[in-house]
Amino acid sequence: MFVNEAVMKITRPSPRTSGFTLIEMLVVLLLLAVVMIGLLQMLDGASMVSKTQGDMARMTENLRFMVSDIVRNMRMTGTGGLPLLAPGSGGALNVTAIDVRDNVASGEFTIIDGNGRTWTPIPGTDVLTIRGVIGGVVYDLPGSTHITDYSGAGDSNFEVRLTEQSIFTPGRIQPLPSLVKTGTPVLFTLLWEMPVVVGVGQERYFSKYNIGIVSADTSPTGTAPDRVLALPIETSDTDYDAILSLNEGGNFEPFQKEYVITAGLLDDLVYFVSTNFDGEPALFLWRTSVNTVVELVDQVCGLHVALGIDLDNDGQVAEVGFAANDDEWFFNAVNETDATAAQIALLREVRVSLTGRTTYRDLQYSSSPPLPENSPKLTGDDLRFRYRSHTVRVSLRSHPPMS
Repeated sequence: MFVNEAVMKITRPSPRTSGFTLIEMLVVLLLLAVVMIGLLQMLDGASMVSKTQGDMARMTENLRFMVSDIVRNMRMTGTGGLPLLAPGSGGALNVTAIDVRDNVASGEFTIIDGNGRTWTPIPGTDVLTIRGVIGGVVYDLPGSTHITDYSGAGDSNFEVRLTEQSIFTPGRIQPLPSLVKTGTPVLFTLLWEMPVVVGVGQERYFSKYNIGIVSADTSPTGTAPDRVLALPIETSDTDYDAILSLNEGGNFEPFQKEYVITAGLLDDLVYFVSTNFDGEPALFLWRTSVNTVVELVDQVCGLHVALGIDLDNDGQVAEVGFAANDDEWFFNAVNETDATAAQIALLREVRVSLTGRTTYRDLQYSSSPPLPENSPKLTGDDLRFRYRSHTVRVSLRSHPPMS
């Protein structure tokens, strides 16, 4: 039997139809890897941009909120009768209602709160102190009948009775706090005003005042609306020298009780920037009367304050440039000298700036942003963050007029 030679011939596949070789597979995988890496990098970049934008939006909103809160409190500076400045010991003028520490150095300013924790501001930031009856009520107080156990000059202990209904305005309710703690300062306003000479031939008037300290925890007694808050007051206590030194001459000046017309719980608010428990920069508020420090908002790395002082009394505050002491703004340039008390008497407005930064560094970003006032320049890894600043100008409502 003959077999067809064509049938017996073994058919081999053509090299062109035998599939991919190992080298071809490796090339394809390499190309896919390059494409995937590029795609992942693009997605990662988009995610980073989205996260950065969200972070900056949150930061901007926080800055606006906190600046508005500071502005609201600053507008109340001096409320209740605390003057911007008053005669101190030796005839010098002391600034009482507002204080600015410009570009504090490391270790220059420390706070020890009631829990024993020490706080130090970040070097190069400012510390802002404002005082007044800011969060409370100014109570009508006819001293002749509501200040008891006061024997006159030299008496350092007496009692003040605040009533829930106003004595001067029938039917007006004066809401009493549920508890007043030991060490709370009380600001008393007297009936008459006193002129202070500032500048050349100029006077600024302020109400006579006194500051005492609550010597024991106390709460209101009685039934609404006829409740009474009896505050035991002392006027000499070394634990509260910082507050009592705001009195004229550096001491509590005895007053005739029949001239006292109002009283209020004095707020002493100190804003500063420090590091929080996570090691991140944050804005803090120290309430000295209760010795508590509260974190207000994180990722705030700068607080800077400038004082606009009308030195030539022309009704305007001139700003020239960046040289020290070349205009009527103080603390807006590097190496400026502090304003004297007599100059602060001519204070017209205050400029407050907060600077925030993103939570995370952007390793592909490096820039030196413009910072407000005389902020120190950024260096090193700090340039990897993105920054935003928010600035407002404030006029003090309780600032008495010039004459």
